[in-house]
Amino acid sequence: MLAALNVLEALSVSAADDPADSKIGPGLLAFVVVAFLAVATFLLIRSMLHHLRKVPPAFEDKEPQNPQTDTPAGPSGSPRDGDESGPGVG
Repeated sequence: MLAALNVLEALSVSAADDPADSKIGPGLLAFVVVAFLAVATFLLIRSMLHHLRKVPPAFEDKEPQNPQTDTPAGPSGSPRDGDESGPGVG
């Protein structure tokens, strides 16, 4: 990868020296970068789809984590609103 960047840098430097004598247009570096990003995006999407095929279509509900308590816990793990045994009562 580093060697490719060195080559691209050398091409851009030689193009910047005298644009009239250069056969390389100003858009070559941009084209190479865009082409690299397009190929990388394609490979990432292909990999993502491969991993998504391994995911089951539906997840089964597991049993409650704390079956000893009668009142289910709220999102923060504390008892639901209206429970008189919670903090701040008294």
